[in-house]
Amino acid sequence: MKNIINLSLLNIKRDKSKIKIYIIIMTIFISLINILLNTSIILNESINSIYINKKNIYVDYEMITTVKDIINSLILLIILLTFILINILLKQSINDKFFDIAIYKSIGYKDKYIFQLLFYELFLITTLSYLFSIVPSFIGINSINLIFSKFNIHNNFINIMCVYLAPLINIYFIIYISSFNAFRKLKKIQISTLFREK
Repeated sequence: MKNIINLSLLNIKRDKSKIKIYIIIMTIFISLINILLNTSIILNESINSIYINKKNIYVDYEMITTVKDIINSLILLIILLTFILINILLKQSINDKFFDIAIYKSIGYKDKYIFQLLFYELFLITTLSYLFSIVPSFIGINSINLIFSKFNIHNNFINIMCVYLAPLINIYFIIYISSFNAFRKLKKIQISTLFREK
């Protein structure tokens, strides 16, 4: 396992310029998902809070619900774009390492090893992106919480933890699915084909 992680790190170092771009884009996507998810949760809390504490205040529930639906749609769109980005990264990684994969297969490495290599490479890139997204997410989430606190609507600790963990879990799930799908396609290719492609 240590060898696979070291090889994944080596592959990431070899493709630094491409990986930097993917990390920046993934960081932006993860930050946006965190901020939009937080806003959606706060809007949901505000609807419940206003409904309970109704004091002769005119509240346009329809508008709040529409805004919440738009935000939820944006979250789904960003998750879809993240899925597409991860698949592009994976496809590019396989194309760049086609010859390496052929060598691994020809010297007897099992398909499981190749799957782990692809998975850990994506896992490391995503983990770096997530770590870089913490600061912008924190700033965005606190800004939104500050705006809503003026209306006496506060976000609790559990909601904030969900905001930070839900995107990470979703993206790791996307990585696993994408890696497995790419691995299935790669597994069907014969070694001789891999050498001819290069």
